[in-house]
Amino acid sequence: MIYLRKDLFTILLDTISKKRSEKKGFKLLINLIVSTMPVVIIGFAISYFEIGIIRTIEIIGWTTLIFGILLGIVDQNPKALKKLAHIKLKDSILIGFAQTIALIPGVSRSGIVITSGLLMGFNRYEASKYSLLLSIPVIIAATSLAVSYTHLRAHETEADLV
Repeated sequence: MIYLRKDLFTILLDTISKKRSEKKGFKLLINLIVSTMPVVIIGFAISYFEIGIIRTIEIIGWTTLIFGILLGIVDQNPKALKKLAHIKLKDSILIGFAQTIALIPGVSRSGIVITSGLLMGFNRYEASKYSLLLSIPVIIAATSLAVSYTHLRAHETEADLV
């Protein structure tokens, strides 16, 4: 967050501005929210319905290898010119759904966001920056889910003891 302080400050100022709908920081915030929603919804569903995700060393190894190679291939795109200022809602939705792939063990969340950003024509810097910005709400959501889950389990244990 320290590295992104200028961007976060711009987002904050543009969000509280009277003409926020015209400001690039506010538009970026909306895109970040849209990109966050798929992983929050699917992550919550996996947690709530206690869907078991197989966490074996083989799966982690293969997914790390496959998505690492994919990132390497996509990174060779010389046409990557788009800037975050030009991100569209469609881009945010696609990045959001790509980010859900990171729920599979061994798939890097930042790696898959960067890969999808590069595939959409963003340059390395812009794709990496969006990945970092997107990590803030995703980490907050995951932490909130973990805390509420732990709190819920603690109350269930207390009820079992009584």
